[in-house]
Amino acid sequence: VDDASGHEDVGSARSSGSERCHEDVGSARSLGSEQPAPLQVDVLLFSGAKLASLQVEASWTEADMRRALLPALQHGTVVEKLVFEGQVLPGSLAVEGLGLKAGSVLHAVVQAGAYLVEGAGVAKVNGSYVKTERRSQRAPVYRNAENVILFKYRMPRGTMYWYLSEDGGDLSKPAGDIYRVKADSLSPPLHGWASDSCPLGRGTPEPRLTCL
Repeated sequence: VDDASGHEDVGSARSSGSERCHEDVGSARSLGSEQPAPLQVDVLLFSGAKLASLQVEASWTEADMRRALLPALQHGTVVEKLVFEGQVLPGSLAVEGLGLKAGSVLHAVVQAGAYLVEGAGVAKVNGSYVKTERRSQRAPVYRNAENVILFKYRMPRGTMYWYLSEDGGDLSKPAGDIYRVKADSLSPPLHGWASDSCPLGRGTPEPRLTCL
């Protein structure tokens, strides 16, 4: 944080229920007449159960497919990875470069999650975040698999921020801060994140959040 007094301690009290939120998920992009027709692919769980069938556009990435699967998931879960022919699909490569064809079968790795973070220029920030038993400023603290935490912080003059920062260090220092957004809500904002005054994220694309 860019304030001399730094973050307050993040507590360890058991978390209570938090506000729920929903964000519309687009299922397709409009395509010009010259672009390839959408492919229908099936997405299965590793148990063999069918999760969904998707109409996949050639310009979609793996991240777009995971986002399109959100309506098919149980509340509080997220597709962490998609696997095709034994290989985990990369998040940034377009479908037309993945070797998919009509009738291809993908397998989904589904995990519990409270928020999905995407689009961050610092790759370890992206992914699903689960609610921990820690709390800060009466709000839950969330963590992803890369040990990045999502938490609320009060500046000494009373201004509230939500931060995405590395965990495990001294949270009173700015060294681990990646992104932040000014907000006094009990749940983190989905948009408006910035990297100003955050050493690890400065100059990189900001993230967007989806509430699961």
